[in-house]
Amino acid sequence: MSLQYTIHKANINEAELIAPLFNEYRKFYQQKDNIRLSAQFLQARLSNSQSIVFFAFDSIKKICCGFLQLYPSFSSVNAKSILILNDLFVDKNYRKQGIGKNLIINSHNFAIAQGYASVNLSTLADNHSAQKFYQNLGYKENTQYINYKINL
Repeated sequence: MSLQYTIHKANINEAELIAPLFNEYRKFYQQKDNIRLSAQFLQARLSNSQSIVFFAFDSIKKICCGFLQLYPSFSSVNAKSILILNDLFVDKNYRKQGIGKNLIINSHNFAIAQGYASVNLSTLADNHSAQKFYQNLGYKENTQYINYKINL
């Protein structure tokens, strides 16, 4: 059976459809299982235009099988708007079928059409498969800057 899926830019009404997979993504990063929190978070981001979500929809099973979330931001140095690719996740049963790549391509096309200067992302230092995946899509490691963070 061949996979039949379509990629959509999410609206507030589709947050509930994406929430189960978003919950799985959060669990992957050692967060507690909380489907309600996942749905509320997505609904808030989408209703307040704080993020852009693309999702892959399995037209046979009628489920979300992958998603990508972008956060608009700015580059002061370049004096332009940018996007931060913060979340990319494909259901384990749908991996290696091009869904992640197609989600990223759709986000690039959106960014170009909307006039964004770049799409930036970061991934775990030991996530070598993701690093290779991003490099194969044209992303370059930024060796000019070192990222820091503080948990509050």
